Amino acid sequence: MLASHLVDEETQRWCREPRGGPWCDVLRFMEYEHAVAEEYAFMPALAYELGRGRFLASLLAAPSVYRTSHFRERYEHRARTQIGALLRSSRYRSYRWLRARRS
Repeated sequence: MLASHLVDEETQRWCREPRGGPWCDVLRFMEYEHAVAEEYAFMPALAYELGRGRFLASLLAAPSVYRTSHFRERYEHRARTQIGALLRSSRYRSYRWLRARRS
């Protein structure tokens, strides 16, 4: 299954909630990001950061984060902006460092 398909299904679930989906605002997006990190707390922090960084980068490298036009029209720009900002944050500096070394 494509990562964009998984994000699309997840976003559909979140958007049915009264407060909106994780892409709706920065605070909601970071709450979601921290919840995902908690799910993977059993992993070494560096391994999680590198794997999550690769996943987020793959979303940005794809032609679209979302599979359906409904979500692309409403959330694509915001999702790409927030994912890009997250990857540039200190949270993913090890991912960026390793990626730069491999280039």
